[in-house]
Amino acid sequence: SSWFRECTSTPKFTRQTASSCLFPLIRSSLVNGLKSIGGPWKNLYLVATAEHIGVREARRIKGLYTVTSDDLINGKRHEDAVCRVNFGVDVHSLNQEEENSQNRSYSRGITSQPYDIPLRSLISKDIGNLMMAGRNISGDFISFSSYRVTGNAAKLGEEAGKHAAESILNNNKHMI
Repeated sequence: SSWFRECTSTPKFTRQTASSCLFPLIRSSLVNGLKSIGGPWKNLYLVATAEHIGVREARRIKGLYTVTSDDLINGKRHEDAVCRVNFGVDVHSLNQEEENSQNRSYSRGITSQPYDIPLRSLISKDIGNLMMAGRNISGDFISFSSYRVTGNAAKLGEEAGKHAAESILNNNKHMI
């Protein structure tokens, strides 16, 4: 539509244009499209979207285990591993001044070793029968910058689904 062309053609795509342009686009295209299907989608609402395009930080649960920077520095292994991470630390700056600095280091000087993500980091510590996968598992800021990539997220989703299905088949609702 014309409002979207106006927003995206501005010289500087800002926080305000992201909020005023992308939110209506997502709401009209995605949310309203799903609501029109009805059934489980009939009461769907969009609560929030990222304030900036390209934001890598995400909300994360508090799991039975929290993946930490120590895990990736030491190449920690777990008996209940569901994913082996090989991607290094990739912290993008939280402010523009640091991002534009000639001295920026996405690795933050941290050398990582391949490490495991345990199933426990996918399972909520505080809410029963809740499991997450992908970027929103239980982890600290530094480890998140390593495990957040698509390949890991896909593997975590596959493992979460597999574990949930096994729990249902075994009639063990407390496993998820």
